Amino acid sequence: QVLASLVNSVEGGKKLSQAMEDHPATFDDVFVNLVAVGEETGELGEVMGKLTDSLKWQDELVAQAKSIVIYPAFVGVVVLSVVLFMMIYVVPQMVDFIQEMGQELPIHTRALIGFSNFLVGNWYWVIPAPPLTFFLISWQAKRSARMRFRVDGWKLKFWYTGPILSKIILSRFASYFALLYSAGLDVLAALKISEDIAGNAVVADALEKITESITAGKSLSAGIESTGLFPPLVVRMVHMGESTGRLDVALSNVSYFYDREVNESIDKLKSMIEPAMTVVLGAIMAWIMLSVLGPIYDTISNIGV
Repeated sequence: QVLASLVNSVEGGKKLSQAMEDHPATFDDVFVNLVAVGEETGELGEVMGKLTDSLKWQDELVAQAKSIVIYPAFVGVVVLSVVLFMMIYVVPQMVDFIQEMGQELPIHTRALIGFSNFLVGNWYWVIPAPPLTFFLISWQAKRSARMRFRVDGWKLKFWYTGPILSKIILSRFASYFALLYSAGLDVLAALKISEDIAGNAVVADALEKITESITAGKSLSAGIESTGLFPPLVVRMVHMGESTGRLDVALSNVSYFYDREVNESIDKLKSMIEPAMTVVLGAIMAWIMLSVLGPIYDTISNIGV
């Protein structure tokens, strides 16, 4: 249906880019602007080829981002479910038997009993609290620009996954900026479009500040350095691109640099998650077993004496 609409619009006298503007859900700002530049320069075929490569790269990036979130979330839910089952169903049954022994319980056993009683008495709000809190924060972030800025800042600062997310966003920015600049857009126009597709309020604000610094007469590398988001190596690469007149090549190298960093970080994260979750679950199970079986063993030992 979209393609049929494009055919009708072009036959009606519109340019291809103008026809694409009528379908923002299918063609984003980058796509439309690049097609418009290709029409103006007569290099539409080359632009379409670059867009093809960009879409492949974006698909790989989305897959990487999902791999960061889905596996830890799944393992975390499994561990949390096991703990809740043990604390709410298994532990109370065993605790009744331990308390009937009438002996003084060690502190770790009392802590287990207290935690289990807390969950049993408050499960109706403890279990739905995390997803409800997440929903409320997401809902508020959509309504309030200030809240969205805070949430996006938390995402970038979150332990280990925050830096990975930051690299993914900055890699996408560098890739799109290089694509727009190499197609013929000026720096300010490319920055404006990149700002709209950043997907993170903190990064979009930093790109806006870069635009303001360039408007004030500073270079792109100086504006990038002032944000504090980019490492010194990236700043030097952009500065080199400005000096040699090959800014698009420099930005492509920046994108490659971030892609490599993201792949390495994701591989490290995947290798860390499974043993970390195993250690956490093992520690919880050891706490439960020690707290439950310890008093039983002491009682049996006393009977033997």
